[in-house]
Amino acid sequence: MSNQNQTGPLLSVCSIFRDEEQFLDEFLDVVLPYADELILVDTGSKDRSLDILKAREIPWHSFDWVHHFSKARNFSLSLAQASWIMVLDIDDRVSAQNFEILREKLPLIESDGIYLSYHHLKINDWLEPSPSIKDVQARLMIFRNHRGYYYRNPVHETIDTVIAELGGKMEHLNLPIFHLGYIEGMVRKKDERNRDLILQNYRDNPQVPLNIYNYTTVRWKEDPKILEKLENAFENANHALRYAVAERALAWLDEFKKDCLPDEENLWEERLSAQDPNAALLHLRRARSAFLKQDLNSSIESYRRVFSRIIFEDLHPEVAREVLDRLGVLEAMQGNFAKALEMVTELESRFGRNPGSFYLTLKLLFASSEFDLLLEQAQNLPEDLSSLPLPKLQEILSFLEKLPITQKKSVLMRFQEAAFSKK
Repeated sequence: MSNQNQTGPLLSVCSIFRDEEQFLDEFLDVVLPYADELILVDTGSKDRSLDILKAREIPWHSFDWVHHFSKARNFSLSLAQASWIMVLDIDDRVSAQNFEILREKLPLIESDGIYLSYHHLKINDWLEPSPSIKDVQARLMIFRNHRGYYYRNPVHETIDTVIAELGGKMEHLNLPIFHLGYIEGMVRKKDERNRDLILQNYRDNPQVPLNIYNYTTVRWKEDPKILEKLENAFENANHALRYAVAERALAWLDEFKKDCLPDEENLWEERLSAQDPNAALLHLRRARSAFLKQDLNSSIESYRRVFSRIIFEDLHPEVAREVLDRLGVLEAMQGNFAKALEMVTELESRFGRNPGSFYLTLKLLFASSEFDLLLEQAQNLPEDLSSLPLPKLQEILSFLEKLPITQKKSVLMRFQEAAFSKK
């Protein structure tokens, strides 16, 4: 496959795998038409994965598993020849349309690394118009080859910090990657695998800052000395890890030390600010504090800053939900209806429609006199609509009754049945 403005191969897809017979055939069908080069690295499969590759006459490479994901990934990168590398797991899926868009955009991109929207699915319905999204995160999955970029960390491996340290620039493309590995019944197995690996690394080298950091992830609630361990990790960590450790310490204080001394909180905030004064968690804490004090102008400004960083930082899905929900409400309160609707639409794309987002969507559309769109959205009823407080249901009913649209009768009847049948 070639590109008019590209000399040599454009895209190498690099994947490491072990025992992926469940997902392998479909992965090959999805990737092969669009990758100039497919680098497959097996780390010790015992199932039918290698038989599938043999039957399809697709070559692979072997790498002895050493309990270190980055070493396996970096081996795969060393084999790639194309200008760009895309790292996919065998349980990742990219639509044909998005692969085509990606190939068109890559020769025009000036950045060095590209974040994509990584959608974890509840069930394997990635080909449906509205798949069952569990949560969404930004993940750096594409980067330039031949620049010395490499993965670090034995588990939860990352490459974006390395690209940043080497002076590379990064951007985000809103192209979804669908991840099937966390569908129902598979999460526990992966969590146990990662947990065992993290604990073993910590037992072997308990003074290594990265091992301490990963340890706090799996012993978050069980170990009362988490903060002490993070203190030790921070003192000996490099810049990139210090950022993550400071974030982790503040998150732990928020969850477990409600009555902690202000000086302790301030210390960790200062440490995080010293690493990056624009850290999303700093502005999130300020946004929450201002919101509780009803300082809405300060709150919306801080939430906007969090939103601007949310695609580049690995924040908990519930944080993204909070930011989008609060911004939807705050933007609406300031009369920024279009911006508020943008936030609610993003919220629903990530987490699905719920009665609260349904109510806010219809209210914003009514305030904006977008009556045709309101009628259209009113037909997409959320589950448990009747759980919405009665005053809000009655408000929606008044919106629908006031619509200057003749085709509203059937929508109105369907809404009333769903909203008031259990009241």
